[in-house]
Amino acid sequence: MPPTPLATGDYLLVLPEDVKQAVGGAFYGVVMSMTRSSARAKSVTTTLPGTYTLALRVA
Repeated sequence: MPPTPLATGDYLLVLPEDVKQAVGGAFYGVVMSMTRSSARAKSVTTTLPGTYTLALRVA
């Protein structure tokens, strides 16, 4: 079964290797916008606030 694609408003667990910039650990975020190659997610945790760009993997 293929993975379910992300959509704006989805919540996800973001791992450090998924983020283009350096982060101190994993965090939960909500998808704010999508392109073919990346997604922008806003952190919903207080430990790593901000908006981050995620590289999308193509299988």
